[in-house]
Amino acid sequence: MSNHQNSPTTDQPVAFLPVYGQNGGNATLIYFKEGHTVEDLRSTNAVLRSICRQYNVDLIQMRRNYRSYLGCELFTPLVFSADMIYIGLKSRKPFSQNDGATGYINLKDVLKINQAEDDSKVQCYIYLTGGQIISSYTSLATFNKRLVNGSLARERFCTLQDRSPRGPFNNGRYDQQASNHINDLLKLLADKCFPKDC
Repeated sequence: MSNHQNSPTTDQPVAFLPVYGQNGGNATLIYFKEGHTVEDLRSTNAVLRSICRQYNVDLIQMRRNYRSYLGCELFTPLVFSADMIYIGLKSRKPFSQNDGATGYINLKDVLKINQAEDDSKVQCYIYLTGGQIISSYTSLATFNKRLVNGSLARERFCTLQDRSPRGPFNNGRYDQQASNHINDLLKLLADKCFPKDC
């Protein structure tokens, strides 16, 4: 893994999660589609703010807009483009109350989700298109519901951008393969029963 870099989002991350760095402080592990990871010595919130600056996005306003549209108070999808929508999850057990536990995974890079079967406190395992596996302390049902909210937020974004919500765009070009992947994922989720309190 490399050290801190000023622009960790030159390549689009498929996920970025809070970790404790080599010096014991809060850091961020950034996952890329090619399968490699980079450790950034900044906190996950600092990395998120960096992505917002790169995309010229007002994080507070974005959350307010999609919170109102989706009717969810917490873990609102973070929408930067039609193919860059981050879903929040609890990805670690913090040592102290001030340490962040929330990480983010790109919607279109979620391949499948499995319920954890071991005796650990991990709730589910999330498989990414780059071959990585993310352990989540968020329940399977709750994360599935957040994926659905992410898809609804994507449709909203495409409508506001005057684009077809049927499939994602990659740098302005229609991406049929990614569209099919998201549609297959949503069909899988449609077969599940979501508790009302998720």
